[in-house]
Amino acid sequence: MENTENRTELFMKVAKQYGVICYGAGRFLKTSISQIESLGFHPEFIVDSSPEKWGQTFEKYPICSPDKMKGDCYIGYAVFITSKIYAEEIEKKIRDEFGNKFCIFQYPLIESEENEDYSLKWDRCIVKPCERMYRSLENIEEGRLVDLVQRIREGELVIPRLPIMITTRCTLRCKECSNLMPYYDKPRDYPYEAILRWISNLLKVVKEVIIVEMVGGEPFLHRDFPELLQKFIDNNQIRRVEITTNGTIVPGEEVLELLSDEKVVVAVSEYPGVVDISKLLDVFTRRGVKYRVSKDMRWISTGKLVSRNRSAQKLKLQYDACGPAKNCRTVLNGKLFVCSKAASLYELGISERIKYYDLSNVDDKAAEKLREFIINADHTACNYCDMFSEDEHVVLPAEQIIGKHNDE
Repeated sequence: MENTENRTELFMKVAKQYGVICYGAGRFLKTSISQIESLGFHPEFIVDSSPEKWGQTFEKYPICSPDKMKGDCYIGYAVFITSKIYAEEIEKKIRDEFGNKFCIFQYPLIESEENEDYSLKWDRCIVKPCERMYRSLENIEEGRLVDLVQRIREGELVIPRLPIMITTRCTLRCKECSNLMPYYDKPRDYPYEAILRWISNLLKVVKEVIIVEMVGGEPFLHRDFPELLQKFIDNNQIRRVEITTNGTIVPGEEVLELLSDEKVVVAVSEYPGVVDISKLLDVFTRRGVKYRVSKDMRWISTGKLVSRNRSAQKLKLQYDACGPAKNCRTVLNGKLFVCSKAASLYELGISERIKYYDLSNVDDKAAEKLREFIINADHTACNYCDMFSEDEHVVLPAEQIIGKHNDE
């Protein structure tokens, strides 16, 4: 097998001369397409063996039957297998049916960040996530979007999405909480003035944050929630403010007035049998609060908080497949982490090896340090997580802990 650098170069050569087809419309598809797009290419279509997916689209790409590959016009194309588990089986199937008609590549296309060009890292870690977040905004024109994305591609520093853990207090004790809230022996609110200082220091370094997400715990529990939300609404460097709630608290009049601001969206998690969110949604509807409900949530077990001792290669694969690793760099207690799981692992003292960007002060190298933190991925937290790994398994969402924590 060729080394990663040569394999990437070969893919680019074939894709430029012929074109690209993706094979597999499963959970690694989004990350796979991001890798292809970061190299400057777009798949013409996606192939999947499941008939129920045919005729659907993923983002802008149609999902088709494998029969579509029979066309002579696709001879020589680069076929990118976007499955990890069934990659060898799919490649054998393609070889058996089509011989050497295609040049076949397996996910991940880019395995070595050390060999990856800085501009490709920047595009993958910042440009593409920012473009997706901008597209999620309702009031941005296409021409303006193109200009914003181009400026980021040229080096302007923008954060696509920024969850801020404002409290570790919660109204639920979810057994498989990805933010590890039940493990906090003394949950608390982080001080209003400190949170504003951390965000102010970050905004001295970046042009803007597209989406700030107020999370917890349960963010509505924070004693200074109205004041915090008002500050975020008033800040012109923040385009949208989102609040993620478990639906157990119906806010009072002061908060409802702020939530009705056009800049605010509330994300409500639906946990049937655990929380009845109907009253909250009724209040939001009557008050004109924009909200969305996360239904049929798929939770992956967090497992016990011990190292899985995975190899560096497995951790890299796991990180590359994880969406939150690109879109959910999280602020907790004056530090910016790669994700909320990493934040809690560090805060709880479970792993002090986890890297972070310090928000407590700003110096003349702050921007350089932040860029390096963003594009040089820290996989440490992945060793304590089963999402997008061979060990992952689905569990019941929001199953509650009765008595002591399940690990005690």
